[in-house]
Amino acid sequence: MSTSNLSLVPSQGEEELCVVPVQNKITFTQYKSNDSLSKRYWLEDGEIQKQASAQMTKGTADRVTMPFADFAQALAKQSDRQAFGYGIHPHRYPDKVSINVKGKENPDKNIISRSLDFLQYSGPGVVMNDHDPNPYGQTFTPDDLLAALISVHPEIAKAARIIRGSVSAGIHKAGEAPRTDKGFHLYMPVVDTQHLAEYGALLTDWLWLASGSLPWVSVDKCWKGRVLIAPYSVQSVWTLLASQ
Repeated sequence: MSTSNLSLVPSQGEEELCVVPVQNKITFTQYKSNDSLSKRYWLEDGEIQKQASAQMTKGTADRVTMPFADFAQALAKQSDRQAFGYGIHPHRYPDKVSINVKGKENPDKNIISRSLDFLQYSGPGVVMNDHDPNPYGQTFTPDDLLAALISVHPEIAKAARIIRGSVSAGIHKAGEAPRTDKGFHLYMPVVDTQHLAEYGALLTDWLWLASGSLPWVSVDKCWKGRVLIAPYSVQSVWTLLASQ
């Protein structure tokens, strides 16, 4: 597979990438859960504790199309019961469908599950990289992560992108400054998401090869469709993860 099979949308319209302009549209899924999808935080013995609660069992899924230029604002408007997904349900279903757990779907009534039975990568969309600092290694910045990715796929340097802190990035005690060593998400638009799984596997191999010449890059093999890269601890969700 060549890099041209996964076209990244450029930030300045570079023609050599053979891509659509950044103002062209992307499609993704906006989930709305009946329950909270965010983490819960509290103080215990003077320390911040957290508990994940991102278990969506019932709700709705909206197939959303917008210019990538509007994507950052859409991310900022999400409530604790909303989340974005980058696989979409087939166009034989309406834009808005209901979500239930796997095994309790009713396709005739537009009730599906967040599983590979009903979700796919197709058409223009988004690739999201989730960076979590490695507690056993050096902490890296978004620029460090981009340097690692660009070293094996130079076209990424020209791609449009959005970088946002993860949910926990701004959590801190009153009177203290927010930490700067938290995780972050890197979003990039692509012309055709059907190649993401192939691309993720190829990127993993590239980074494995680069680890010999770039001592600050070491790569763990794919796990359940995610590319795990340490010490960056990048999780690139290239394939859909089935819901339980």
